[in-house]
Amino acid sequence: AQWLTARAGRRVQVRRPRRGPRRALLEWAAGNAAERFREATGVEERRYAELADLGKLLGLTEMPRRVEGYDISNLHGSVAYGSQVVFVDGIPEKARYRVYRIRTVEGSDDFAMLREVLTRRLRDVPDGDLPDIFLIDGGKGQVSAARSIVHATLGINRPVVGLAKDRVRAAPLAREVEHSGERLVHGNPMRETPLDAHEGILRLLVRVRDEAHRAAITAHRRGRTLRDLEGVLDRIPGVGRARKRTLLQRYATIARLIAEGEAASWQLPGVPKSVCEALRQALSPDRSDDEARDLVGRDGEGVAEPGPQQDGESGPGP
Repeated sequence: AQWLTARAGRRVQVRRPRRGPRRALLEWAAGNAAERFREATGVEERRYAELADLGKLLGLTEMPRRVEGYDISNLHGSVAYGSQVVFVDGIPEKARYRVYRIRTVEGSDDFAMLREVLTRRLRDVPDGDLPDIFLIDGGKGQVSAARSIVHATLGINRPVVGLAKDRVRAAPLAREVEHSGERLVHGNPMRETPLDAHEGILRLLVRVRDEAHRAAITAHRRGRTLRDLEGVLDRIPGVGRARKRTLLQRYATIARLIAEGEAASWQLPGVPKSVCEALRQALSPDRSDDEARDLVGRDGEGVAEPGPQQDGESGPGP
């Protein structure tokens, strides 16, 4: 009561009902609190058990705590992005996420893109900033590409493993389809271990893999919508380099610019009336310009959520 009084700045009384409705309410609240505590404790214990089991499967002498997941988003050879997500004790640390825009690879060479991402991630980093395990989204080819950088080029002695997706096999006349299940690619020589019998390990690795995939896709969509909007602004008279940068930072997508422009009757703050009118005409849904209408339709599918910053800069998680 004294501590509550000091915090509240006024006298606080603490009463403990012995019977009646208030006693029932107190018991109900205490039961809820105990149940939530058991749930939280159980989740934490399960996360540590998953990490311990993964360490045993990989033959590690200590339980791994930090796992980094990597994925590449490459759409038909256009601008590609690589993502890095970080899990510590089974929990995502989104402040440590990174997204890299691919700079040196042309075409659809995912292996080369993965090598570029890992090279940029691992340049001149202290040992304390390294994960206990590198997890790659893919099979033996992707893992080999990653090991060529982590192990062979940089000499970093940390496990590089892959999570290979379920593979379907069926004979031409077979009645049933055979599934390989998710497989862990690991070891030297490299081998695949089915994870059907390792439910906890599979649950952990799928969380990391799916988060890396989501981060890469989000970055790709965000980059695409920015380029679409930039293409529109390049055709608007009166939009110079400084104003284009301001509009890109403020609106990010065509869909967002249209929504806010219509809400403000196309009187955008800090933008001259002539430019606002040119934007309205360029982005009007009934415009006869097929290219502009296509841009509006493509971008209008949805506004990509903000993701990690690009080119390896830190930022909030997607």
